[in-house]
Amino acid sequence: MLDIVHVLEKLWAAARCLHPPSDPAAEDWIALKAARILAGDAAGCARDLRTEADTRQLASGDRTGVDKAADYLQN
Repeated sequence: MLDIVHVLEKLWAAARCLHPPSDPAAEDWIALKAARILAGDAAGCARDLRTEADTRQLASGDRTGVDKAADYLQN
């Protein structure tokens, strides 16, 4: 079972990879992902996190938060 506190921590780390610092859109992004996870689609959310990082062509060092979040959600 996922721990919501850990989920939110992982989503914030992923958001920092995908959004500029202090971007208010990051909060909305996290809220949408958290709602999807709570609805039972953690695996789909993990897949979409990786796809978003791939689409933005983030280098491996710049996507660490995304990959850790996706790994956590898949496990």
